[in-house]
Amino acid sequence: IQGLLARIYLYNGDRENALKKAEFLYKTYSPAGRLKWWAFTNESESKGENKYSKLVDDVVLAFYDPRLIEYYTSTKSGWYDFAVSRSEVNKYMPPTERDYRRNLIDEAKYTSAKWNENPSTWQWRKEQNSIIPVLRFSEIYYIYSETLFEAGRTNEALTVLNQIRNARGRTTTFSSTVPGDFYKELFDEFHREFLLEGQVIYQHKRLDRPMQVETQTIPMDNRFVLAIPDSEINF
Repeated sequence: IQGLLARIYLYNGDRENALKKAEFLYKTYSPAGRLKWWAFTNESESKGENKYSKLVDDVVLAFYDPRLIEYYTSTKSGWYDFAVSRSEVNKYMPPTERDYRRNLIDEAKYTSAKWNENPSTWQWRKEQNSIIPVLRFSEIYYIYSETLFEAGRTNEALTVLNQIRNARGRTTTFSSTVPGDFYKELFDEFHREFLLEGQVIYQHKRLDRPMQVETQTIPMDNRFVLAIPDSEINF
């Protein structure tokens, strides 16, 4: 509940309350917190047939559907296979960075292991086939980092952002306090972390940033705003 409130406050532009909720979670339950109820999946668990295909260790909230793989398989076609482009993977997760989120990409087809059937014979690993992540602790880190930055607590913001970057295997340290640089790196993290989870578009909408698909630039305008149903405005 606290995590969803942090997200909602941020989406609503209430950075002060988003900061309070994210800070409470970070300092209490995160891998850096007092109780450490959550962890981040380590690199060794991100590869091989028994891998955690959805990096579930930091998932705070998920939906569950035992027929999920069946639905995805029936939706796939020859041209649409929940794939990402090679250029996009190399842009956000270059091999030189050792970002282990790249281990979830099948580099023969450039599809994501998140939505392919996990072949593991270990029951818990196979159960990831039915999980739909809704809220990850990594998102709490991003919310906390962003709201710290906006509150002028830039050094703390960079510390939190680098904690999640390094937890995912990145070997560099991000250090710029220039707003444009910070938001570019934060945006890049959204792409790396939520690849094919349907979350990134909400960050584009929230921050009014255009989407880049190969060489095509798609602005955030009314094409992405759903009409309010008549039943909600006519009483």
